[in-house]
Amino acid sequence: MMRMIQLRGWTALLAGAAILLALLALAALAISGMVWVSQHLVWYAQAFAFAAFWLCALVFLPLSAFTRTRRAALYGFVLAAFVFGTCTWMLGLLSTYQSWGGLGVLIGLVLAFIGLVPLGMLAALFAGQWMMLIQLIAGVMLAWAARSMAMWLSAQMVRAEMDRHTRIIEGEIIARHD
Repeated sequence: MMRMIQLRGWTALLAGAAILLALLALAALAISGMVWVSQHLVWYAQAFAFAAFWLCALVFLPLSAFTRTRRAALYGFVLAAFVFGTCTWMLGLLSTYQSWGGLGVLIGLVLAFIGLVPLGMLAALFAGQWMMLIQLIAGVMLAWAARSMAMWLSAQMVRAEMDRHTRIIEGEIIARHD
């Protein structure tokens, strides 16, 4: 049988301090890794976001007008919302790190992981980085718009399917009275 070791007094305090320092070191390593990845990939993310914007405007929006192509438009808008959100998150991380360092990023991560975008907006505002602030606001608006469009398309598809099911009763199609 395994015997539990109980720490008391100074040994418990030292063990707790060691665990806390190890967790802080892991957090610092994770933050520096996220910053490094974001610095190297943000340009690609912005290029994907630019392409996703034009795909939404020129392809997915027209596809959403037709019943048969709504599913493709729905998937396109969901993917675009993910691309916009990822790009905006990277920009928020970099803005926060530039202005407030690792502690600011840690605070943003503690604020439910999406806290970096609002914190990045505040950092850009206080640092006078107006283009960064505009990019963050535009990213949030684009992600919200693409997600809202995907939710609307999904609701339209469900409504159409429910209408189709209510018209079919035991194999007979009942005429619709509009």
